Amino acid sequence: MREFVYLDEVSVFSLIASRLGPIATEFTENQRASLKAEVGTVGSSIEAGSQVLRKSTVQTSFKELYELEMESFAIRPIEHRVILPPVKTIEEAVAMKDILIADGLLVDPEDLSRGTLLEAELQLEASDIFRVSSVLSTILEIIDENPAMFGVETTNFSQGKAAGRVLDKLLVGLVPVNGVAVDYRVAAVDNKEWIVHRELLSKLTESPKTIPLHVVGVAEQSQFWKDVRRVLFSNARFRVLCRLGQDGLRPSWTPVKLAHILDLVKPGLGDQIDTLGSVVLASMVSASASDQSADRKKFARDALTRYAILLGEHFKTAVTSDDLAASGLSSDADCGDFETVEARRRAFNRVADFLKERFEVDSDPVVLAQYRTAALIEAGLDLTGKPLPANTATVTTTQTTEKRYLDSEFVAIYW
Repeated sequence: MREFVYLDEVSVFSLIASRLGPIATEFTENQRASLKAEVGTVGSSIEAGSQVLRKSTVQTSFKELYELEMESFAIRPIEHRVILPPVKTIEEAVAMKDILIADGLLVDPEDLSRGTLLEAELQLEASDIFRVSSVLSTILEIIDENPAMFGVETTNFSQGKAAGRVLDKLLVGLVPVNGVAVDYRVAAVDNKEWIVHRELLSKLTESPKTIPLHVVGVAEQSQFWKDVRRVLFSNARFRVLCRLGQDGLRPSWTPVKLAHILDLVKPGLGDQIDTLGSVVLASMVSASASDQSADRKKFARDALTRYAILLGEHFKTAVTSDDLAASGLSSDADCGDFETVEARRRAFNRVADFLKERFEVDSDPVVLAQYRTAALIEAGLDLTGKPLPANTATVTTTQTTEKRYLDSEFVAIYW
């Protein structure tokens, strides 16, 4: 018996319809009336009865889909004990790959093509940027009810709201999910990577170097049947049925799909936004140390300088830090007053006005806002103007090289 915490109805119906054609989506009127009577009285009964019917229908369709496709899953949990062959090294295992692949102990990533279904047990968590967004939203909701109780100034509260809105716009109702495979890891043999089951690894007398396998993707927040925080904030284990969105293993993953639209404005800005969640979490942990040691004015001056240079590149015009200094645009007054949204915006607007007057360019407010974000991040500041941890770049590089990803579309999460 499956207990669902997430089920994508559109994916389930689309997949089963592609195999069987039209499917039933409603029960008879007698069954409908019976279910409504069990759920409640007039008023709530119609809505609750419809919800029960909808979930019953999609669960029935999922069961049918699962039974149709289970033999063709590219990766699947091994429910029975298999007889392991007498191999001592990973090289010997690969030499008899046909048998091991048939038993589900070895998976060739070259066989993993887009659209393939797989089922795996994963330890799930939301990506850093979603966790930051959720924590920020929850805190802001609590404070908004009575800011005086928490001693929060209006200006600081406005900064938090502004950062929250940026994250919400980037996520657009999606939840980036990162799942670490419980039963599989990735090992390399002769410059080729293989996905290897832990049962096989445990029997080898010479343990090969392995790296974690992550099954990742985005899920629709509205399709979760239980509170997302209960599912994705506790590193709990679940069974997941998903459909590969890209071929084979990937060295990196883009959790915020919308972020790369910003690459049209500035190449590389999407990657910077993708790492924003990790950056903010690290910033929260070491905020006090950063506040004490950072030279705020230097960060602010770097941000204004980068903003001018980026806008100059956008308008195909050369702008230097000397130009700003000669115009008084990176003065101590501008750089010292960088604590609030209003102060930062005034400083950035002065730079934008300088370019408009000197080079006679006309800029879109959206473009200006996007370059403000890019300038802050490149200068080592987060969206609220606070210094980021010094080791952020190192952490990001390590994460992308020490993991392998299967980029997928989540169909169901259950236990």
